[in-house]
Amino acid sequence: MSARATPPRPPNALLDQALAAAAAHHRAGRVPLARALYEEILRAAPDQADALHLYGVLKAQSGDAAGAVALLARAVKRAPRRAAFHADL
Repeated sequence: MSARATPPRPPNALLDQALAAAAAHHRAGRVPLARALYEEILRAAPDQADALHLYGVLKAQSGDAAGAVALLARAVKRAPRRAAFHADL
């Protein structure tokens, strides 16, 4: 009898999990944890539009307007049809 091995998760699935965790920390007010995860995600995938957007929102909420604009502008460039990205920018 052979045990079925769990197939490895593709890298995008891991990034999606990390993004969901970062967003949950962000919503719960755990800013340092959210910030660390957003930064980790963007090191692995510098053009990940949702991470750019959410990290930009976090920077704006933290009073870093210049950092927010830079991240949100990158998010808009990566996903120009996402209205929320434009609105937050």
